[in-house]
Amino acid sequence: DNVGENGEIELEMCTRTGGIVKGYFYDSYPHSVMTYGSEAAYGSYDSILTAKVCSSTTKTAYKNDGYGETYILIPPSSPGSTVDVKASCTFNGQCLKDFYLSNGTCERCPNGQSSPPGSTSIRACFSEADYVSKRTQCTNSCNAENYCCTVGSGGCNVLPCNEGCHIAYFSNSIEECKAECTRGNEASCEYEGSYHEPIAHLGYTPGYPNYFGVDKCWGSARCGCPTDDSFMNDCQQLACARGCELAFEANPPTPTSPIVSPPPVPTPSPSASPSVSQPTPTS
Repeated sequence: DNVGENGEIELEMCTRTGGIVKGYFYDSYPHSVMTYGSEAAYGSYDSILTAKVCSSTTKTAYKNDGYGETYILIPPSSPGSTVDVKASCTFNGQCLKDFYLSNGTCERCPNGQSSPPGSTSIRACFSEADYVSKRTQCTNSCNAENYCCTVGSGGCNVLPCNEGCHIAYFSNSIEECKAECTRGNEASCEYEGSYHEPIAHLGYTPGYPNYFGVDKCWGSARCGCPTDDSFMNDCQQLACARGCELAFEANPPTPTSPIVSPPPVPTPSPSASPSVSQPTPTS
């Protein structure tokens, strides 16, 4: 499962004992075959067949179109038969959701963490539980200042305060967060940032599963306000930026300790003559 959304799997196969052997490719675990004894071809997307005796092999390439993982099943053939198999994988495109690129392959985020599609570093992985906790805390602060939206929707074609909470969680600085708010406000009625897809299922996205981003031109009830006729302060152009401020005030970034270089070692001047201690004469 580490070849990305359009990875290629190359399979070579031969039989040591003769006969015909067949292998099947699946884009997800073949539960029907493995659990219920269905025909091996059930649910498979491609197959390979060989009657070649080693050291000659039959080779085929299978392209994984957007699923991120491939399972290969070689069911038993004749009793006592032996098959040699060689599989190789090639990364293409980008890593899928919950994976990140490392040394040319897609690695799954550790400890059940999430990441957006196309992540290129383990730093893109995050804890959903921590995200929900901090966004809830920040949204409550927005509501206390009469920014009434609670989910990723808004009106007046601006991003609400609680969207600043979302952006802040994935920003390295308050300046970066506010700059993204500006970009979102300048977008059309629909704004989708890089981290909207991996959190869409958490209940903050009214348009899910058809849309992952923030719709900015709807009624106030859709965004969580008490009534459908007022966004309160969430119609202000700087509502999202205020969310950035509240998020960073509640959870300031951990300062990085400065790197202190050791003092330089003095080097003697090339022209200086070494000092030689003379013995003190005694009487």
